[in-house]
Amino acid sequence: MSYEPSQTPRPYKKPPQKPQQASGEASDPAAVVAARSAAVARNRQQAARAAFVTDVLRIISVVVLIAGVCWYAHMRHQQNMEEERLRAEQAREEQAAREKARAADAARREKEREAMRAAAEERRRKEDERKEEARRRAEEKRKLDANVKRRQDALDRFRNTTLDLISAAPAADLPAKVTSETWFSCVAPGGRTGLTVYEVQALPDKEIHVFRLGEDGQVTDVPMDEFNQRVAKGPFLLSKGTRCYYSPAGSRKWEMVVPVPVGGETIDPSRDDFRDLHAFVRQHCPGTSAMAYEVCFRDVGGAETRVQMLPFGGAVSRAEVAKGLQQVASRPGSGSLQARMNEGRLVIRRKGGVR
Repeated sequence: MSYEPSQTPRPYKKPPQKPQQASGEASDPAAVVAARSAAVARNRQQAARAAFVTDVLRIISVVVLIAGVCWYAHMRHQQNMEEERLRAEQAREEQAAREKARAADAARREKEREAMRAAAEERRRKEDERKEEARRRAEEKRKLDANVKRRQDALDRFRNTTLDLISAAPAADLPAKVTSETWFSCVAPGGRTGLTVYEVQALPDKEIHVFRLGEDGQVTDVPMDEFNQRVAKGPFLLSKGTRCYYSPAGSRKWEMVVPVPVGGETIDPSRDDFRDLHAFVRQHCPGTSAMAYEVCFRDVGGAETRVQMLPFGGAVSRAEVAKGLQQVASRPGSGSLQARMNEGRLVIRRKGGVR
């Protein structure tokens, strides 16, 4: 870029008058003109230099001004950019904070929903457990009630049956000899109430299942070997249809030898024979025609006189013994009847169904 000095005319300034030279110089017109021309030229050069300096200063001022404006604009731009960056960063931070808050709120709500679902699930689980427990208890009660009824039904099989010895039972009335599925009831001494109740399911080919029926409704499978050992040790009753069969403990033959009762005493041999089963038989098996006890009087010498046949539950008294003896011809040489009864003994034997 070329620089051209300003051509603006400037007002003419009269150069300062120099002291007049010597009288010789003042009188030369040419010298005067030359001196004036030189002075004008010098003035013009000085004015041009001054104008140039002024223009340079103006240009420098403009450049400085433009540079200042540019710097200010640049700094302002930088400041604006920084502010924009800070605003953007703040906006990002705020957005991140909002996102974090939303995420935390969403997590909190999800946690609350999860807690509510867990609580609902726990309530459902507890309700299901309660219902299941109630159902289980109801089922257990139903089973217990059914088992209690089953026990009662097993006992009811003895009602209105006729008592007889098991040795008199037909083969088809015994569990080992059935030809079709048959249910038996069995009662033996024992248990909390004095009686143990069994139910026997007999199938052909000697397949037999035994169940112990408890008063509390518990039903227990009993191995056949255990059941056989149990009934082999003690007496038991077995019901089949209208018959109640009695299996005594020990020997199939039974007798008792006792003094003749005195005064108002009586002897019921069935009590001594049946013992713990006596009250049950009296209550459930009223038909006792097949069971009887033969009462004989044994004298001191060993001779026996039959005086009476007692049905199950019957009792013999001293008067009945005397009456029976009186109906038989007295032995020669025997003493008085009372003395004879005092010295002798009653021999009572079980009768009925013995084979």
